[in-house]
Amino acid sequence: MKRTLFRLQCGKLIESLEAVPVADGNGGARNKTGDNTGNNTLQLHRADGSRFDLQIVGRDHDTLVLMLNGVRRRVRYVRRGRHMYMSLDGRQAVVEWLEDHDQDSRGQGSSDPVVRAPMPGKVLEVLVATGDSVAEGDPLVRVEAMKMEVDLTAEFAGTVDSVHVSAGDLVDPDAALVTLAPLEKAPG
Repeated sequence: MKRTLFRLQCGKLIESLEAVPVADGNGGARNKTGDNTGNNTLQLHRADGSRFDLQIVGRDHDTLVLMLNGVRRRVRYVRRGRHMYMSLDGRQAVVEWLEDHDQDSRGQGSSDPVVRAPMPGKVLEVLVATGDSVAEGDPLVRVEAMKMEVDLTAEFAGTVDSVHVSAGDLVDPDAALVTLAPLEKAPG
């Protein structure tokens, strides 16, 4: 059975979770109505051993309708590569897929050298300069969007080729913030 690992950040809380599809006995996932609608019901396992159920009931371009332990919730979201930025009842969260995630159309197995704004927002701080070396996961730019501060990070190790924004800039979704150049691989 496929398991997916991800990290959830909500304010100062950072938690690693494992998602396991809940099978219906016929190879599909079950939902509360008994329909076999594909893999839409998950059991989330926390590091402390506790578990809770999550079912995706509906989705449109920027909203998920979820059943979380039997309670129906609407969550606004934007997905960019390995990250999903969400807003629920005034609280913001970031989910980062660590393993077995489906890449969006930009991913397709390779990382985009351009780090882009996930949604409209304001650049709070640029954490790198042109020519800086960065490791995978290093923070590059801090933005405020949907009332949350988000550090956008390097998808791979490399060098900062160019910085396209400054602190205080307002940015649109998909605006280029930083361009990275991958590290050169040694011949051999």
